[in-house]
Amino acid sequence: MGTFHYNWTTGAGAPERLMANMLYTCTTTDCSTALRVMNYQQLCNRIFSADKRIRYVTVTDSECKILAGGMRPGVAPLEANSKEAEKIDLQVAVLGGVMQTWAESLGRARFALIQHERAYMLIVPFNNKRLELSIETSTPFQEIGRIITAIEGALDQ
Repeated sequence: MGTFHYNWTTGAGAPERLMANMLYTCTTTDCSTALRVMNYQQLCNRIFSADKRIRYVTVTDSECKILAGGMRPGVAPLEANSKEAEKIDLQVAVLGGVMQTWAESLGRARFALIQHERAYMLIVPFNNKRLELSIETSTPFQEIGRIITAIEGALDQ
């Protein structure tokens, strides 16, 4: 389980590389997988556009593999190093498992929000996947509700 902090939308030629990768994947493996990944990246981009204070958005699968997303361009990670980032990824995976276990008794969770001193962490489960977000603490709490509503709307599309 590694940490993936590359945003497909950054760097010269990034959209072209993404499309080339999707086309290659379609010719070599299941095309539906490639299209799902492209849709996940579009989902991440829509979420980034919901609020400029969203620092980080990823879609992860049940094995904690990052399928799409990353840091907002120009935003530095809060983690001191990659080892710390890997530890956080593992802990988010554990929290996702806890949410899934609780769902058996309490019903499906809409989201988990944790307010830290340096960032909000938002986890939104959907279709055996998770959206994981980091949001600036300068974001008023009422705006977090607006962001959650925007995410739920994007997931419904």
